[in-house]
Amino acid sequence: MLVLVREDSTDYLEFQLLSNANAINLSTVLRVQLVMRNKDGEVVTHSTDDSSPQLYIIDATNGKVQFRPKAGNFVQWKSPYRCYFWVVSSATVQGAVPEEEEFVIKVTKKFA
Repeated sequence: MLVLVREDSTDYLEFQLLSNANAINLSTVLRVQLVMRNKDGEVVTHSTDDSSPQLYIIDATNGKVQFRPKAGNFVQWKSPYRCYFWVVSSATVQGAVPEEEEFVIKVTKKFA
């Protein structure tokens, strides 16, 4: 999956987390994490349980989450960002979404 965003955009990004094409019920999970690695290999993780979260569960039953980026989260020269979600059910159980490969966020230059 490819997601296109404008540099410094603060538009919300919504995702539905699926397993075998079925929505993952997030009602009982401890947290969901969005892991983003830029082209330089720098990794940033956003979690639904951060003290100032940018990642929110917006529809637990249907597996929907929303990332609310701040200006500066997406920088064009660090693009693309390879991403996946961790769904953490307990201290010892977590699963990656998407299951087979990461999705990509490509950042386009902002207008001057």
